[in-house]
Amino acid sequence: MTVQGAHAGGKAAGRSGAKGAAPRPVPEEPAFDGEYKELHARWRRERIRQEEIFEANREEILAAHPGKHIAVCEGEVFVADTALGAAQAAAFAHGGHAAFYYSPVPEGWRAPAGVKGDRRKEEEAAADAAYMAELARSQKETARQREIFEANREEILAAHPGKHIAVCEGKVVVADTVAKLDQEIMRNHLGHPAFFCTPVSIPSIFGRVSD
Repeated sequence: MTVQGAHAGGKAAGRSGAKGAAPRPVPEEPAFDGEYKELHARWRRERIRQEEIFEANREEILAAHPGKHIAVCEGEVFVADTALGAAQAAAFAHGGHAAFYYSPVPEGWRAPAGVKGDRRKEEEAAADAAYMAELARSQKETARQREIFEANREEILAAHPGKHIAVCEGKVVVADTVAKLDQEIMRNHLGHPAFFCTPVSIPSIFGRVSD
């Protein structure tokens, strides 16, 4: 498997091709009514397909990227040191498409090869718990970046009128468009939460957007 690595801010991300697999059952999800019903159904099918691709190549992918967070989107595998980094890499390459995410099992919880049943369930539960802990840390860090922005709001906006602005790792990043701002965060702050402020409310793939 060929992986194209991208390093930024001490983090690493990669991407590679992968093959398909037979369908596997997934938990039921609540249905949406109206105009969103078909959109949700299409997104769900797409996400299931990405999971099938991961499962068809699980051993190869995990062997190539031990201890990494992984996303599969549009048939490509994205690898990073954090769940957020993997999600950012997938969204940057394939914005608007569903992805499947895998978080590594913490040390001490890994079941021996071939082990299934309760031990495997414990392993999956540990991985889920680790992911939720990282998500909580990301939310706290995003809030911290917003605090930095708010403490300097007038000065920042006066210095960069009409610009798209992000605060990440305590640094102010400025660009003419949301796309360029996302690219800058991707290059220099991959895997780190950011707070965004744009002239208009345009969704960003990396964090919260504010007017």
